[in-house]
Amino acid sequence: MPPDDATAVDPPTLDALYRTPPDRFVAARTAAAEAARAAGDRDGARALAALRRPTVPAWLVNLLALADPAALAPLDALADALRTASRERDGARLRALADERRQVVGTLLRRVAALARAAGATRPGPAVLAEVESTLHAALADGEVAALVRAGRLTRPAAYSGFADAPRRGLHVVPPPPATRNTTGPRDEAPTAPATTAPATTPSAGTAPRDGTAPADPTPPADPATPAGRVAGDPVAYRAALDALVAARAAEEEAGEALAGIDEALAAQRREAERLQRARLAAVARRDAARRTRRAAQQTLAGLD
Repeated sequence: MPPDDATAVDPPTLDALYRTPPDRFVAARTAAAEAARAAGDRDGARALAALRRPTVPAWLVNLLALADPAALAPLDALADALRTASRERDGARLRALADERRQVVGTLLRRVAALARAAGATRPGPAVLAEVESTLHAALADGEVAALVRAGRLTRPAAYSGFADAPRRGLHVVPPPPATRNTTGPRDEAPTAPATTAPATTPSAGTAPRDGTAPADPTPPADPATPAGRVAGDPVAYRAALDALVAARAAEEEAGEALAGIDEALAAQRREAERLQRARLAAVARRDAARRTRRAAQQTLAGLD
């Protein structure tokens, strides 16, 4: 989520930044902040500099919301239907909506893959699409997440867990293992637990979502050996492994952001050092010229004595 002072930035600038692929976000953010500073907008420059770079899954969700907002309309309608069916404890309706949920989310995942290609990004892999899918499911379960998704301002994916006592790491709730294709069991019922923002992830290469709804084109089916393609086997082991994976990605992303900040600071220091070196050389030249003038004046005076 962008910081509170991001309200100092005009929405078109924010939209442009959050549509920018993560590998180009830092440069775009720096350029926007420098432009705001040059225009005398110090508050806007500070707000822009404080924006966090979205992870790849978060960027893909932002891209979907900003480039094709109408595509999210079925998700909103489905969320309303799921809440109504859950409130009325209508099991038959919940099972029917579970099928619809897979279709809606599958369609959105295919749209995300197409938008990523159009933006010139690497094709999102199974792990990335799994976190996009998790965010979409979280939006179905939690109105606050849905609002962030529609705004296109995510910096981290969101995760939904059907277990009320799921372990937390910061604001992260580990998502449950992928459901099987069986649509008649209780696992297809509507979500009942809140969703929270998950830690960072990084890009990966691969193909399709885990729910089996995406056809071979535009992305081939997920590898059953990956978290996005396998069915639930050992839920406890799966959640533990996924939690370790997400934690490692969060640490990698945080280290990457720190490194990018250090690189920016070093580049600024190099530019300042070059400026000072040029100023020093100019000062040396002026001193030498003044010294020659002084010596010439001394010689003139000596000749007049």
